[in-house]
Amino acid sequence: MKKKIHDPLKEDPNAPKKPIIQAYLMFYTEVRAQRQKENPDVQNKDLTKIIADEWNKLTKEQRAVRF
Repeated sequence: MKKKIHDPLKEDPNAPKKPIIQAYLMFYTEVRAQRQKENPDVQNKDLTKIIADEWNKLTKEQRAVRF
């Protein structure tokens, strides 16, 4: 008995598409410019930590409503 090989070209065309940008990335791109103006002397890695902390403080309902 032969094994079936997965062929990506034969995938279901009616299957739901995956979102290109996740909710966190949308939030990050919207908030980053504002946080960068508020903290001009902060490095990018620290700025990312600040935004991640804000994201983690949001509830699931708040995340769903915004994005």
